[in-house]
Amino acid sequence: MIWWPKIQQNPIITLTSDFGLDDPFVGIMKGTIHSIASEVRIVDITHGIAVHDVMHAALVIQSSYCYFPKGSVHVVVVDPGVGSTRHPLLVITEKGYFVGPDNGVFSAIYKNSDRIEFIKLTASKYFQHPISQTFHGRDIFAPVAAWLSRGLDPKKLGQFITKPVKLQLPYPRIFGTDKVEGTILYSDRFGNILTNIPYTEFKKFFCKKDFKLSVNGHLIDRMYPAYSAAKQKEIFAIWGSSGLLEIACYQGSATNVLNVKPYDNFEVEINFQERGE
Repeated sequence: MIWWPKIQQNPIITLTSDFGLDDPFVGIMKGTIHSIASEVRIVDITHGIAVHDVMHAALVIQSSYCYFPKGSVHVVVVDPGVGSTRHPLLVITEKGYFVGPDNGVFSAIYKNSDRIEFIKLTASKYFQHPISQTFHGRDIFAPVAAWLSRGLDPKKLGQFITKPVKLQLPYPRIFGTDKVEGTILYSDRFGNILTNIPYTEFKKFFCKKDFKLSVNGHLIDRMYPAYSAAKQKEIFAIWGSSGLLEIACYQGSATNVLNVKPYDNFEVEINFQERGE
């Protein structure tokens, strides 16, 4: 029995890329989709992924896809290997469909899915021709997403594979009972720093104990429930909307103050003495 999610009556295709908005690439992909599936709804997650940063895209799609209806089609185009031997990929999970390059961009999806299948996209009849060696977003990924949104049987798109490319995702590392090493994932446009420390696993350390977070020689030992609880220009920790620990600067940029970049590591030391009143 096929367990694949049913495509919605009013299907959604999401787009995530490193294309930015200065060039026509995003608009061209949308035009390609609408030329095949004129009624589909297209949602831009972001086109501000750091250029060629596959890990950034993997983390963004991980934090975004769960907010869309089951059966949505998610296209991710961050593809430094376009035109090489890497192949285009369709990933099917119980939540939806993911279309993009087989370069590890869906690695976080693999980890979070109970059921999953992979199809190497080879059925060129569903691509746009001629196929450019530099714009598979237009010629392969957008058309495939459009055909899926129309209810095309995914089995017609290619052949099943079992070993897609996987990234080594950054996970917190625990040392003994009092130290955690985390990784900075990326910064948002406000200068808030998103880390890989999840609320579900680490809330007890920060909510009940004294902690000292060390980033580039800066020590942070304050956790606030809201940005406005901090003093102006104060650096502090906060649980962000994505369920991850963030480092913020009230009415300022923590990224600039701390001079950090994606994938820098930092340390958290935990004091297991209860906080005093």
